Amino acid sequence: MSTRRRPAPASPEPPAVPVQLPDWHDGRHFAWPERCVLCRKTTPLRSHAEEAVHKTCAELWNAAHPGETRMMWARVKGETENGLLELSPRAHMFRPAFILPLPGTRAKTASYVLLYKVIGPLYPVLRRIAPRYVTTSLQLGQAMIQTARGGVSRRVLATAHINQLAAS
Repeated sequence: MSTRRRPAPASPEPPAVPVQLPDWHDGRHFAWPERCVLCRKTTPLRSHAEEAVHKTCAELWNAAHPGETRMMWARVKGETENGLLELSPRAHMFRPAFILPLPGTRAKTASYVLLYKVIGPLYPVLRRIAPRYVTTSLQLGQAMIQTARGGVSRRVLATAHINQLAAS
């Protein structure tokens, strides 16, 4: 009778970067229902980056992309802006902080509708205490027209620059 030895089972390798799952019991992970950024179905859950996301979607995404954050949109936006600025010497990037929409304009996202209802009446106060961070959609449009006409040397325009252009 011969005896064969079985090889010892290989221990699973730990992931290169440990996956950290959000604590879904934390109240910061709940807000007005919006579309999940991954599957586009409505959910009240929020990721650590305050993006609308289902628990399952977030955990599957984290498992598939260990060590990578969902703030990828910021990196993609930055790469896109840099590419456009390199592509054309006439390109300009607009980076407004808070935009108050024109009267009669209605947001499609419920949380934005609520935000505008609350902040809209406070806009004159915000304009006085934080003028570098608030603008209106009308001012943004006027600044874009001024930029298209030429003569604007700054290529990346923050809210303060947008308001300055709209006033000129």
